[in-house]
Amino acid sequence: SPVGLIVGLTVLLLLLLPVAVVAAVVGVWKSKRPGRDIKRTVVMVVPRLRGEKAILRCQADDSSISAVEWSRADLKPDTILSYRDKWSVPSYPHPDYKEDKVQLVDRDLKKGNMSLVLWNVIPNDQGTYECRVTSRGSRWKNIPFLPSEPIRIIHLKVREQNLIEVTVHPGDDVILPFQAADSSIRAVEWTRPDLEPDTILLYYDGNLYTIQQHPSFKDRVDLVNGYMEDGDVSLILKNVNRHDAGTYECRVTVAGSEGNDDSTSDPIRFIRLQVTEPDLIVVTVHPGDDVILPCQAADSSISVVEWSRADLDPDIILLNIDGHLDPTHQHPSFKDRVELVDRDLKDRDVSLILKNVNIHDDGTYECRVRTGYFDPIRTITIIHLQVADLIEVVRPGDDALLQCRAADSSISFVMWSKPDLGQCVFLYRDEILDPYNQQHPFFKGRVEMMGIHRKDGDVSLTLKNVSRHDAGRYECRVKTLDSEKVGIISLQVPDAIVEVHAGDNATLPCQTDDSSIRAVEWSRTDLKPDNAFLYRDDRNEPFKSRVDRDPKTGDVSLILKNVKIYHTGTYECRVKTVVGFKDGNGDIDSEPIRILRIIRLQVTEPGE
Repeated sequence: SPVGLIVGLTVLLLLLLPVAVVAAVVGVWKSKRPGRDIKRTVVMVVPRLRGEKAILRCQADDSSISAVEWSRADLKPDTILSYRDKWSVPSYPHPDYKEDKVQLVDRDLKKGNMSLVLWNVIPNDQGTYECRVTSRGSRWKNIPFLPSEPIRIIHLKVREQNLIEVTVHPGDDVILPFQAADSSIRAVEWTRPDLEPDTILLYYDGNLYTIQQHPSFKDRVDLVNGYMEDGDVSLILKNVNRHDAGTYECRVTVAGSEGNDDSTSDPIRFIRLQVTEPDLIVVTVHPGDDVILPCQAADSSISVVEWSRADLDPDIILLNIDGHLDPTHQHPSFKDRVELVDRDLKDRDVSLILKNVNIHDDGTYECRVRTGYFDPIRTITIIHLQVADLIEVVRPGDDALLQCRAADSSISFVMWSKPDLGQCVFLYRDEILDPYNQQHPFFKGRVEMMGIHRKDGDVSLTLKNVSRHDAGRYECRVKTLDSEKVGIISLQVPDAIVEVHAGDNATLPCQTDDSSIRAVEWSRTDLKPDNAFLYRDDRNEPFKSRVDRDPKTGDVSLILKNVKIYHTGTYECRVKTVVGFKDGNGDIDSEPIRILRIIRLQVTEPGE
């Protein structure tokens, strides 16, 4: 009946109304919420150079990430990397993507960063990569494969680009060249994709934007031509350091024609910057000498020459600008001691002359040159200067000649010293020897200077009857009317070594030119008593019948019979001779006993 139909429709309407209301609310909610696929699924084109690393960016809004999965749907298996709370799960990743090929930028998954590093990119790596995540508490976090939708899709293209390689030295300025085909440029962007942020320089509508610039390039980059005339968008990078090495990319935005939008290119220039140290040249010189540090510029149009040593403050050794020396910031220790080989800078020779070298000049010197007025300054040569002592090796008992020469014969002052003693070894001032009695008593009667009155400037010192106590560094300081020079010589007095087998006889050689011997003493300081042999006034005092010698011929060598292993040690030969005049009591005087020879005896078992 009509009434029954109306009642039935009313009941049906009442039953369907809540469903319709819920559906409407859900529909409104779906229309209002951020669409997951629209907002979080992004297709990126990442052009990469073959053989380099690529960073595939993936960032979640939620930092409570417990699981990450990267995959490529065109591979079987498609898993590239699967990660669960600081450990990888056994999800059987594709064999081409092992741990040395892929890794997360942040294994701790801090701040929601799940970006993937892909090492050593090859053409086979080209494809579409998907990034999936799961937050803590999700029921999917412990399974090998995440069923969720990807939050980032990246299409990786591996392009074989026309790569330009630029090599530069640390400290130089460098230009990364690029000339755009179209001069109607609105924007230029230089980037390095391995950095975060990756922007090196962003130039838009005549203004530089530094908000997203990587901090290490602040105040170090600019366009060579700020007006970008003729499409020149080359980048100048100042004061290069080793961290600047990498691949730089340049993109330009060209103004569109009337009615058309502006167009932005894919990277149109790839430049690999290599930062290498120049070949190190080692120059060895002795104290007191003059030395040339070689450096040759590539171009003769030289505007600036700078020699420096980075360990000094100030570090400038010599600065020449437009042919004129600028001593404003020169280190004071090099004042009046440096000059260029060619002051006119002809033939590109910018070598440095360093005069009267001393031990403090030892270090690494850098030669930098600017050619023209607009080119950056470049490091040409790095030289390590080694200031080595002259070495004189003398056996105990011999005389040593310590060589030193003045610049000319107008000598007014000579002083030989041994810094560890604190007093002079030999002093000559105004044609008087040791006018102030400053000579150390250890050297009295043992030093002489044969060439002091010669006209060749030779002020070498003879040190007589050398002992091991004479070993060490000696300093020669000599002044003339126009110069002052310091020379350093290292005297080495090694022990003589005698090797014998146990049971044999050993001869320890010792010889004096003077046969008027009053006393001979052989000793070992590690023994008590230390006397191995004594000879006094024609009387032998043999030690346990194992030593023998007759010193009347000046040969005071020691024969040690039937040696044993425990005879190994250092033996000293001391001699006292007659001076040749009588003292106040009428006795013939003699010199103090002195060390003539030191010998190391090594006794080994037969067959060793």
